[in-house]
Amino acid sequence: MSEDIKKGLMGVTVDETAISKVMPEINSLTYRGYAAQDLCANCKFEEVAYLILNGELPNKKQLRDFEREESKERKISKKTDKSFIGALNAQEKKQFNGLDMLEKRLLKSEQKIHEQKISKIMTLLDEISPNDNLQERIFNFSNFYKDYGKNMIDIIKNNLDPLDQKFSVVEI
Repeated sequence: MSEDIKKGLMGVTVDETAISKVMPEINSLTYRGYAAQDLCANCKFEEVAYLILNGELPNKKQLRDFEREESKERKISKKTDKSFIGALNAQEKKQFNGLDMLEKRLLKSEQKIHEQKISKIMTLLDEISPNDNLQERIFNFSNFYKDYGKNMIDIIKNNLDPLDQKFSVVEI
């Protein structure tokens, strides 16, 4: 099997759109540049619909006009084809459910990232403070001196201020 052939759809672009984009660097799905979780938290359905259709969030007048037009369209659809209003309501509910699911997935992903960061911090803390004690209370100075020699004293002198009340990490 050639190395150029990919399994599944990994790396295969089916289509491109300006409407939505996955942004791993901010851990979000965006619609027209706005994070989905921000839209869910701060916008009405009609505002997001306007954004998707027009490429920008509406101002108050545009939103009022859009809502008026949408309401008018609903009334017309009730008169012409009653099944259409059900489809319209179902689509609206589907969009809300989809946004809720996206928000849950984003929160779960965010939680996983935070857990990984906390794990790294705890690993670092374990190295700095073995068995919840300061390192100098576990490891004797003579062990380091034996391993690094007289050079170590110069490194410590150049990197530490004995009157500074802060912890310092000296990399040898």
